[in-house]
Amino acid sequence: MKGYKIIVGLNPEQAGSFAYFLNKNKAIEWAKELIKLEVYILDKKQSYLIEKVNLKKCSLKNCDNLIEIDDFRCLKCDKIFDDLLLEKEV
Repeated sequence: MKGYKIIVGLNPEQAGSFAYFLNKNKAIEWAKELIKLEVYILDKKQSYLIEKVNLKKCSLKNCDNLIEIDDFRCLKCDKIFDDLLLEKEV
């Protein structure tokens, strides 16, 4: 499915907070809200970059997060999976 990746940061071409959306207007709205919050906290000017990307749902059961077509699972599920592996090692 077609969608958008939006990146918010001091220099979004290099790094920043990001999210995936199916709707461009919702992506921009999210970015503007995040910019307001981060400017308040960091006291620095933020900007956003929006890219068209191919998206799919996270590959793990019961997760509806969007991810890029080449990824296997979302960052949230990745963290849960990594935490489980760490618990097994301890």
